[in-house]
Amino acid sequence: MTDLQKRSLLKIAALTAVATAALIGCGKKEEPAPAPAPAPVAPAPAPKPEPLKIAFAYVGPVGHRQHPDPRHHCGMVTLVTQVAP
Repeated sequence: MTDLQKRSLLKIAALTAVATAALIGCGKKEEPAPAPAPAPVAPAPAPKPEPLKIAFAYVGPVGHRQHPDPRHHCGMVTLVTQVAP
């Protein structure tokens, strides 16, 4: 067998392998059966809004060196009395 015949044989074998792979890859694929539709679910009722919970923590007495600004206390009192009664 000459060198030219070997090359021709290898080319034919390579083309055959590529064609076989292409045909196998393009074959008919089985599709899975469709999943059953889930049963309709009634919407959950809206949750009842809970009252607002607010906490204030003071390290020391109002007006002490940790809270030199009394506006902080006034803001807390306003929030408790007007916004979240």
